[in-house]
Amino acid sequence: MAQLLPFRPMSGFYLKDDFYQSDAITTGLIGELDWELTHVGAGGTESYLITTNAVPGRPGILRFLPAGAAGDGTAYHLDIDGIVLNGNSGSASCGVRIPDIAGNLVVGSDFRFGLGDSVTATANTVGIWLCITDGVVAMEMDSADHGDNRSAAAGCSALDGGTTMEIGEWYDFELRWSAENAQGGPARGMLYVNGVPAFDPPMTCEIDDDEEMEFGFRHWNAGATTLEWDLDYVDILIKGRG
Repeated sequence: MAQLLPFRPMSGFYLKDDFYQSDAITTGLIGELDWELTHVGAGGTESYLITTNAVPGRPGILRFLPAGAAGDGTAYHLDIDGIVLNGNSGSASCGVRIPDIAGNLVVGSDFRFGLGDSVTATANTVGIWLCITDGVVAMEMDSADHGDNRSAAAGCSALDGGTTMEIGEWYDFELRWSAENAQGGPARGMLYVNGVPAFDPPMTCEIDDDEEMEFGFRHWNAGATTLEWDLDYVDILIKGRG
């Protein structure tokens, strides 16, 4: 019989946050998981959408408003270097949109989500993450020891032109990794957008069995403007090997 969430910790590792737990935005008091907050550049302002602005079926929405200079934003993360994947398969998902409000743009609004080892606008050295640059969608699977791999969205029916987010639209992204490579880490990965594969074929992964990373997300301005971003939820599942 298939096992449904929630499940016992011996079966794997699962975390989720729907950003409906608290009404304060401070370091260590964000959402259900008490995220650590690290400013990128001059940082910005985070808030929860009030009830009258909520989206039906999407309660609990965190909004980012970076300060006005290029490189300003916020990084949220859990225990630094707290995750080593070994050969465990898993997935991580998030729901996001670039809100359709005055002055907001797709170009210049950058976002990263998933597993990594950076809490700045600098790319991760190690990790598996969703990378959105000027609305263009990609997945990266990088190893400090064995090389980096990147696959950009192409021909994805859920994206504008097969590659890019549209302003005002909600997107549900899911990263998946599976199998085991020669170094003892994940062997391949795939990104889904609203349930549709972002690219084909699946990616190759070279992460080894002792590379450390943490779960988190970051949003910042690529240019000198304030570009807002909405986050509905995040989750991560790392399956047990028993």
